This record gives sequence, C-alpha cells and structure tokens, in this order.
Amino acid sequence: MHRIVRLFTCMVFVSSLLWGNEERTLESANALQLIMRNQPESIPVELFAQANAIVVLPDVTRVGFFVGGLFGNGVMSIKGINGWESPLHVALGGGSLGFQFGVERSDIILFIMKYEVAEAIRSRKITLGADVSVAAGPMGASITHMRDFSLKQDIYAYANNRGLFAGVSLGGSVIGADGDARTPADSFAAKSFVETLKRLERR
Repeated sequence: MHRIVRLFTCMVFVSSLLWGNEERTLESANALQLIMRNQPESIPVELFAQANAIVVLPDVTRVGFFVGGLFGNGVMSIKGINGWESPLHVALGGGSLGFQFGVERSDIILFIMKYEVAEAIRSRKITLGADVSVAAGPMGASITHMRDFSLKQDIYAYANNRGLFAGVSLGGSVIGADGDARTPADSFAAKSFVETLKRLERR
C-alpha cells in the first residue's frame, strides 16, 4: 500500500512538473503573440530574420526599495539548421542600487544575434553588458529607413509594460538556462511557441 502511495505521489509530482514546463512556454507564446498583435510595426523584420535565438520572458518583475532587483523566467528557442528548436527554460535576474521604490512587471523579448551567445546561455550563466553586448531594440517595421544603424550588438531587448512597448536596457542582469528543463517538442505548448516564431519570421 505504501509503495502505491509513493508511486502515485511520484506520478503527481512528475505530471505537475511537466505541466509547469508547458505552462511557462504557453505564457511565453501568449506574451509574444500579444505584443505582435498590439504593436505589429514596432520590431524590425530584420531582427526576426537575422536572430539566431529568441528569448521571451513573460511577467518579469522589477522591485525597488533603495536596492532594486529584477527577476523572471521564460523560454529560449534557438534557430537550428532544421528551424526553431523546442523551447529551453531560462531565468533572468539582476540588482541595482539607487533611489527606487515600487514594483513593475513587464514582458521582455530578447533577440540574440549570435549563435555562440545562445550557446553560452544554454550552457552557463552570462552577464548582459559584461560578457555580451546588449542594447535597447530599435523601434519601427524595418531598419532600412534608419540612417547609420546596423545590427552590431549581441542582443537587442524590448519590454512591454501595461501596453507601453519600447526598447529596454538590461545591462548588469544575469541570464542562463533554468536547469535542464525543456518543453517536449511534440507538446502543444512547444508547437504553439515555435509556430508563433515562424509566423513572425514570415511577416
């Protein structure tokens, strides 16, 4: 009887863990779809075309009480030779000093332009602005009309905060894989996230 109880408990734990993985991926897909539906001309098409990986972090929280902090979880999909890979779970965190109070939540998108940077995030934690360059993403449907602008940074970042969408600086924040968690490629959540990336890439 005790063995049956332990087995049942283990099954519940595993199923809840899998659901948690899929829930995070679905939230990321929904955040990306919402941004692109409400701000369709805000991100240059060149970023989707040239990025080697995309990170989506829904509901990233910034808190401040003299010492500020930032933390959030999301997923990263790397563009392989056969297209976008199944989402890998990642975590973002950081801190800052200064006169700051309050709580702010944002959905954040990172366009990773170099494959080696995506691999570094997959294998270890990196500091944005120190280990790799990061900049607020350019606004507009295309960069062709932007004089003296080229995609030279390692990462371009955007944030959606209560409908206000803009490029954002994340210098000093740390990002890396959240354990070995990956949403199964054949799951509804993974397919939804990858299909969203494909649609945005073709727009």
